[in-house]
Amino acid sequence: MSAANQAGVFGGLNPTEYNSSDPIVLFIIQLVLILVVCRALHYPLSILRQPRVIAEVIGGILLGPSVMGHVPNFNETIFPDDSVPIITLVANLGLVFFLFLVGLELDLSMAWKNLRISGSVAALGMAVPFGLGFAVSWGLYNQFSDTATISFGLYGLFVGVAMAITAFPVLARILTELKLLSTYVGTVVMSAGVSNDLVGWILLALTVALVNASSGIIILYIILVAVGWIVILFFAIKPCLRWLARRTGSFENGPSQFMMFTIFILIVGSAFLTDIIGVHPIFGAFLAGLVIPREHNFPVLITEKIEDLITLVFLPLYFALSGLKTNLGLLNDGITWAYTIAIIFIALGSKFIGAAFAARANKLLWRESFAVGILMSCKGLVELIVLNVGLNAGILTSRVFTMFVVMALVCTFVTTPFTTLAYPVWYQKKVAMWRRGEIQWDDPFDRSGNNNSANAGEADSRRASAETVRESMPLNLLVMLHSADSFIGLSSFFKIMMTSTVGDAHGGDVLSQHPAVRSAAASTTASTGRSEKEEEHATVPPRGADLKVHGLRLNELTERTSALMRASNDETRNAGSVSAHLREDVLLQSFVSLASEQHSGARGGRTMFSATSTTIPEGLFVSYTVSKAEEYVSDVIIVPWPVPRSATPAAVSVSTTALSENPFGASARAAKLAAGILDTSPCGVAIFVDRGFGDNDCVELHTTPQRDQVMIVSDAASMYALRSHVVESRHIVFPFFGTADDILALTFLSARLFPALMVTATVLRCDSPGAMSEDVEGRFESFATAAAGRVVVVRYDFEKPQFAGIKDFVTTTVASELTSATDLLVLGRSTSFTSLTSDESRTSLANVSTSPPTSPPPLARTMSSATTAGAGASSSTTTIAASSSSAVNTVLGDTATGLVRVCSASVLVFSAH
Repeated sequence: MSAANQAGVFGGLNPTEYNSSDPIVLFIIQLVLILVVCRALHYPLSILRQPRVIAEVIGGILLGPSVMGHVPNFNETIFPDDSVPIITLVANLGLVFFLFLVGLELDLSMAWKNLRISGSVAALGMAVPFGLGFAVSWGLYNQFSDTATISFGLYGLFVGVAMAITAFPVLARILTELKLLSTYVGTVVMSAGVSNDLVGWILLALTVALVNASSGIIILYIILVAVGWIVILFFAIKPCLRWLARRTGSFENGPSQFMMFTIFILIVGSAFLTDIIGVHPIFGAFLAGLVIPREHNFPVLITEKIEDLITLVFLPLYFALSGLKTNLGLLNDGITWAYTIAIIFIALGSKFIGAAFAARANKLLWRESFAVGILMSCKGLVELIVLNVGLNAGILTSRVFTMFVVMALVCTFVTTPFTTLAYPVWYQKKVAMWRRGEIQWDDPFDRSGNNNSANAGEADSRRASAETVRESMPLNLLVMLHSADSFIGLSSFFKIMMTSTVGDAHGGDVLSQHPAVRSAAASTTASTGRSEKEEEHATVPPRGADLKVHGLRLNELTERTSALMRASNDETRNAGSVSAHLREDVLLQSFVSLASEQHSGARGGRTMFSATSTTIPEGLFVSYTVSKAEEYVSDVIIVPWPVPRSATPAAVSVSTTALSENPFGASARAAKLAAGILDTSPCGVAIFVDRGFGDNDCVELHTTPQRDQVMIVSDAASMYALRSHVVESRHIVFPFFGTADDILALTFLSARLFPALMVTATVLRCDSPGAMSEDVEGRFESFATAAAGRVVVVRYDFEKPQFAGIKDFVTTTVASELTSATDLLVLGRSTSFTSLTSDESRTSLANVSTSPPTSPPPLARTMSSATTAGAGASSSTTTIAASSSSAVNTVLGDTATGLVRVCSASVLVFSAH
């Protein structure tokens, strides 16, 4: 036999045959089968927004006697009785560590901050189901239990606890996925859930102690030792853990190996102590989680170290084991089903009534109170743990255990849809606007979330138009902060924008000059005889608009417990002080600190930075960003396009194949996010492709700028003649075709970038003469004249073209002028070179290059009428020629993805909405 085992399957070994001296082979089969079945079930259930524990229990039921048990010899082969203790041992070890995570996740300070309302909701939400559960236990006790082995008092106490418990971990995930954590309802439910869980575990520990005790004096000993251990944990061990974390640098750098070793010893030691005194090992692990220091996101860092093994391996085993113990065949008569249905209705109804009326007594609205009641009735995995404890302790029979498992599944399953029904998104928006004083409660309100009252236009009226943004109204920007890599270019971008309000270190204005202007300046001075001093104040640079920038960092809510904890921390910080929020996020700190780069200057203009972060499912990124843009009344959303640093700029392939696939190196997920924002944004969108824009911040400025009228030239060569020997701060090339996107870009640039003292620009007028209205032409010339000496306008000559067409004109200029990643190419997203040739007429060009949206963006509202002026009565437009196989072309437009081949500059693509 031994020789056969050593030879493995080639020696006749049967892997499914259980061998007590070598159980690992069959255990691996059991483990893989359980994990694969649970994961396969979780995918369709996750679409219904159901927690993973539902799939794990159903997977166990399918593999157990209820379904696969009817297959001949399946249970005897795959799950023989002799092998179950091995699964139970591993599952219980995982359960101990999971209860440590539950304790780690609970923040007792949350309950203290909202003690009155959380205490009342938790108390009434436990008292009503506990009382009704105790009442129904009389029938269960006499009908299904062995009255000789357990007293009715203990039985009723356990059933009451099982009815009163709330699954805090599942509850927190549901709140996060429904985006309710930051709402008043979420605060109430989380606070009450903490109190409910804490009291529930204490009552469960007491129940188990009473079952294990043989006399009253032993019960007293158990309680005294348990209380003593709690005191030691909180007043002796917790300070030692805090000291050790500081000593080992675990707060700053994450838990060290010695710190993790100490925590592991604490977990198993606490579980061992509570087990040997007659309570339960999970209670000791739960207490160990409660005493971990909460500073510096330390619980999250610990969770990240151990969560995957627990949640991916141990917990599925435990809950699948619960399913294996569940035999739906035991629910085989009318009285059993009657009690099962009664248990379900009592568990749902009693919890709902108690929590909802307590919430209403604390002046919550009726729908809010209903949502609180439904959420507090969630059972989930905590209920299953309680039921397994009762089954192992001999309190519940297999039949009653199955009845309660069905109740737990039903209560958990209906929580999300019932909450969505009772507290829909439109109602949440209405309540938020009402509490902010933006509407009256009786005002008409569209269930799509839009207010139809007189206040409906308030947001639009607060948006800055193209006419006023440069004079008095603040320019509101919403900036998405993806990563530290994208922040490098963004920081340089905003520093330039802020220079429109500042002077140099000596108090004077410092301006760069366009190379073509400098080349002409010498001859102008020689011919007029006017000195540089006399020309110095000939033109006053425009005053930049006030700037309000709000950074938004979106973190993905994964299935990991640590992601859920981060989400809870984000919402807590968002509701608290700004400084507390920023302390926990270095990227947000750096972003907000950009405001300190601004110094007082001659032309005024304030710059205000704020930032926030949130952790939500990836599928909600677009809708959340759009809702924030509406909330902040944003004029433009700036979306960084992630480019790997190794791909900037030289490593980006310029071949046709690489271009059609992914010219900027961004992932499909980033393209999907950008496309979603472009499709649904309520305002303009600017996609910033950073190919090294922040790589050269040390630039030389001209301390004695010369001014001249804006130059209108017909070729690209003369304007770039002398640029090579001067270090310019930033240079912009902006092909202007006259589309709505171009008008938005022009308005944005004239408001913030062209007034900047460090910027020179070449604007390529590719619109046919007379296509723009007089208003737009006047505004165009106004900004060009105000920035004279730094902005050169080059108009394409349709009568005597010197290029092989507009595409050649733009491509040649871009290639010759934009030679550095610190330069910037500005484009409209709808700009297209498709079908343009050198001999096209003005009319056809106007039709091709003009493609206005149905509703112009707020930022360019006053210019929008000009878009159709040159196109006459024609309504035909040409859309973006984007390849269906390329997400990049779809998002950025074909012009941007084409011009990247001829320059190494960073790119800013505007889209009007």
